Amino acid sequence: MAEIGGDLDMHPMETSHLPLWDMAHEGTWGGRAKVTNVEFIGFKAKTNQGMRMRAFELHKAGSDWNTVNEFSDVTLRNVEHDSLAYFFDPPAKWAVIADCGEFPCTGPKNTFWTFARTKFEGETKPKIATPDFSIIPDVVGYTDKFENCKQEKGWNGYICENKNLGILLFESEDLDKFDRSMQPIFVNDLAKGTKTKLNSFMDHNCDGFYTSQMRMSRFPGLVEASPGQVAALVFTGTPAKKMKFTLVAPLNNKAGVTVSIPYPGAESRSILKDGEIVEYNKWDDKARGYGPIKQEFCGENRFIGVKNILEFYITHGCEL
Repeated sequence: MAEIGGDLDMHPMETSHLPLWDMAHEGTWGGRAKVTNVEFIGFKAKTNQGMRMRAFELHKAGSDWNTVNEFSDVTLRNVEHDSLAYFFDPPAKWAVIADCGEFPCTGPKNTFWTFARTKFEGETKPKIATPDFSIIPDVVGYTDKFENCKQEKGWNGYICENKNLGILLFESEDLDKFDRSMQPIFVNDLAKGTKTKLNSFMDHNCDGFYTSQMRMSRFPGLVEASPGQVAALVFTGTPAKKMKFTLVAPLNNKAGVTVSIPYPGAESRSILKDGEIVEYNKWDDKARGYGPIKQEFCGENRFIGVKNILEFYITHGCEL
């Protein structure tokens, strides 16, 4: 019988746990959700009882990987501007050993929503000038430097006209991927001098009456995948010996980013694509090292000796 998440039957054979909307397992690898031809009607910023109302909002238990959502041909009829979207900040209560460890899980700060061919109808409309846009969360000191993005305080986010937004998703494939910590991991934008901090997934497993204290070492990171862009991953723990990477950048099939990883040792490292080793760039005698990354193809890579830095280029939809 087919399974979901590795241990759940495709067809339920017994009563599910409650509440039905709760999170019970790690998120999917590299998933995307597409929604088309849906109408949102009569959304106000607050309900009659003064509660927040939003047309688009994250799952409140979405601690890990909040799938990139792609909306097309959506109609917004009588939707107030501030009622359009909201990104919540990861709650402090997640920062416990039973859940996310020393600081809250960072999934809510590393996702985005895209909109294409949006229609605005009715007397009340969002203050948006284009039918094609994206919405990203507000990550202080990081997303404020993204190109063509404008802050929307009522959304706790930004509205962007930037086709190079993406999620760099990576995980450990070592045998100890559930019980050895590599976090926090910092994603440094070398061109802009900004950075964001990533946590691993929440502990979703149980050992009797207690959580298992086993957390998947998988990390989604919001990035700009623009030409020349370099994302440096700085591990505070020892990086895994074997890792898997992909880039989810649905607005631009040619989007890509160079990933730079400093390692604590000088051991030989390789990039594999479709199970085959991708050789380092050609040796440069003048530079006394392998040639720089030119961002010509997914998997292009080099190792910088002495500094022990592995660099490789990854594009939308490619897996390394």
